Amino acid sequence: MTIREWKEHLLSYIPQSASSQIFLSVTLFETIMQEHVFQTVLKRNEDSVLPVYMGLFILAHIVQLVLAMDAIVAKNTIQVLLPSAQKVALIMFNTLFLAYSIVQILEIKNLIAKGVLRILVWLIPGMILITQITYLATFWFIYRDFGWQVFKRIGADRGIKKAYMWYQVFLVILKFDVFFFLAFSLQLVFLVLKQNDVERWLTVAALPATTAILVCGYLGVRKEQKSLYWIFTVGCGLGLIYFTYKVKFLISKSKRLSLCSDPYTPLTAQLVRIYQLRSTDYVLVFKSLTLFAALCFAALVWTITTSTICYRNFGRGLRYHLMRNKVKLVDESEIDGSSITTSGNNYKLEHRMSLD
Repeated sequence: MTIREWKEHLLSYIPQSASSQIFLSVTLFETIMQEHVFQTVLKRNEDSVLPVYMGLFILAHIVQLVLAMDAIVAKNTIQVLLPSAQKVALIMFNTLFLAYSIVQILEIKNLIAKGVLRILVWLIPGMILITQITYLATFWFIYRDFGWQVFKRIGADRGIKKAYMWYQVFLVILKFDVFFFLAFSLQLVFLVLKQNDVERWLTVAALPATTAILVCGYLGVRKEQKSLYWIFTVGCGLGLIYFTYKVKFLISKSKRLSLCSDPYTPLTAQLVRIYQLRSTDYVLVFKSLTLFAALCFAALVWTITTSTICYRNFGRGLRYHLMRNKVKLVDESEIDGSSITTSGNNYKLEHRMSLD
């Protein structure tokens, strides 16, 4: 690749519309400012708990920045707009982020000295709120810009557009899964479980297993591989069965239970356990763990739901459109009126006028 091609490639990542530029710039500015606040707080406090709390904030900002760049640069319309709820996925994440920042500040306020540091800490939700207002203000303009991009990529076929919408919703929820599960596990490992506690290492071992299952779900849906999809679905199903058993056991026995090493740990059972031990083991993280346990459970349910919808769309032509735009396996001149065969799926394309 020549220098000129590299420049053109890099410039393609810069959004063209003013609304998209504002959207991405505000997210980047918030991330930079928050990092400075975190560093200032950590330098002036030596409490061992604060780095974990601040680390979660940093992780959340990184995830938010990645989502924003993916939504704007890759023109991921569904990540910007979820039609079923008329809300922006990033707005949803930022709203949860705002709620978590308030909950976390209430938990660590006694660990921070009074004065300037407490004011700095309360600037965190303030900046998140400003970002939220900016997201809402640029919402319609970004949706209008991206609607045309999706039309050029997918076409006017309503069936394909609907399948593409659910595919993008599934991808967004998978990204949320990664963050929620990771944030929950980090709090559990570093703030609750002790070094010699077996639960600590079971939780750590569950992280790569969780990642593997999520990757199976992504590849299974994108490539329409039924075997990978069923591995993903069975893993989720076993998690739901196990959490049902655990909840019943908790209610009947009310005993202190150990964590499960299954990547899709029964999060409702975890929620019950956190509530039962809120005055002892979980006294420092009761509110935040409760919030993340609820978010993990909701994300798991939505993941199963959207993956099932995507599975029902297998063989309807979406895979061909994704391959054509991502890998460009065939030339546009060979598409009109032809039948494309990909891994056993025959996709018949109708003649349509090109707008490019």
